[in-house]
Amino acid sequence: MHPSIYIIILTWNHLADTIETIESFIFQDYQNFKLIVVDNNSKDNTAAHIKKRYPQIFLIENKKNMGWAAGNNIGIKYALENGAGYVLLVNNDIIIDDKKLLSDLIDSIQRTQLSMGVFGVSIFNYYQKDLLLNKGHEILNNNKFTFNRQREKNHSIIKTGVTFVDFVEGSFMLIKASLIMKIGFFDENYFLYCDDRDFCYRAWLNGFESVVFGKLQVFHKKTGSSKEYPELKTYYMIRNQFLFLKKFRNTNPHYNYFIKIVIWSLFKNLVRYLLFPKRYNSQALKLFWTSNSAFIDGFIFNKKGPNLKFENKL
Repeated sequence: MHPSIYIIILTWNHLADTIETIESFIFQDYQNFKLIVVDNNSKDNTAAHIKKRYPQIFLIENKKNMGWAAGNNIGIKYALENGAGYVLLVNNDIIIDDKKLLSDLIDSIQRTQLSMGVFGVSIFNYYQKDLLLNKGHEILNNNKFTFNRQREKNHSIIKTGVTFVDFVEGSFMLIKASLIMKIGFFDENYFLYCDDRDFCYRAWLNGFESVVFGKLQVFHKKTGSSKEYPELKTYYMIRNQFLFLKKFRNTNPHYNYFIKIVIWSLFKNLVRYLLFPKRYNSQALKLFWTSNSAFIDGFIFNKKGPNLKFENKL
């Protein structure tokens, strides 16, 4: 009735946000969970502060920024070694205002009884509580070409309050431990972004659904590297889309369609950077060249892992 949940909070600076995230989980009423903080070599004394303030939390201190996938993988390995039934991945700027969230989430899973392996909730903006940021993702917003819709057609499942999605956002992602043991960990070649998409796609290939329980909700501040370093986000988002497409080209029946859409989206962004530079706070030219670099690295050279250009920002 109360399977063990290992909650992995991946941190990189932003101590105040991390503390608020920890506090919102500490007061959950669920009877069988353990908090793990994985610190990706924060420069603001995050690890030392957490170690002193929360001795009950298991702290993993990385000697460098490992990125999202590798950082979470370290926490996941610890969770599996200690008998986790579920692993919950959480960004260090996710806030919960309902102490029953974990209980309701597990109850929803147990009542549904489907071949599901990855679970999410509705994610709202922390600063504008009625603004929905996402309720899971479709890789393409098109009725014909998302594998989400193929999946629903194949299984013919409709459940009230359950939304089938292509992938659950990694900022709040609950995973069955048995699924991780079957398909493996997150692909560290991405470093940042698309790793959650990759994992959910591999889950689907192995017969496990990704779903969102829309009536449950958390709040996301969306702080961190993506906001502070837009070049970094632009580079990894574009490059990794091509790495993803190339990795799964033999399993995707609509590969050519997908890649045309990605290239078209890239072209539109490049045009925006040139025609509407004021929208990007005087960083349009940098983002333009970053986008080109990401396209060349991902589509042509198949470059993986961290880009040394951004190392001083990590």
